[in-house]
Amino acid sequence: MVGLVVFGVFAASVAGQMALGAFRTSAALPLGCGLLIVGMGGVAAGLAASSLALLVAGGVVAGFGQGLSFRAGLAAINEASPADQRAEVASSFFVVAYVAISIPVVGVGVLADLTSLRTGGLVLAAVVALLALAVVVLLRPSGHLKGRRALAAR
Repeated sequence: MVGLVVFGVFAASVAGQMALGAFRTSAALPLGCGLLIVGMGGVAAGLAASSLALLVAGGVVAGFGQGLSFRAGLAAINEASPADQRAEVASSFFVVAYVAISIPVVGVGVLADLTSLRTGGLVLAAVVALLALAVVVLLRPSGHLKGRRALAAR
């Protein structure tokens, strides 16, 4: 059963990455983050209620949002990078992404050992949702990233 849940999340992530062409790149990252927030809410609700259906639904929504925002982020990095440095910048993006993926997995494992798997999952869902919310706030037209884009354009 766990394998089916994991497969659903990864399949939804692939679908989210493939769906990037259906959205403007500038809209895809906040949309993906929004879906990630909603999905983490579903995961948390599923864990709290011991509901497999909610857990799977939340995981699929979160997976789609993660895939969409990941691909949109990579596309934005590629667009902003000088052509002669694109490979170096993209590889740095992947290094940061893989480190960012591994730290929460280890953290949830440690927290689950100290408390319970449910608590670890709930904390992870909350942290991921808060990080995605921070990105959405930073992407607002009046957000901090707009100023960085303006500086980079000079």
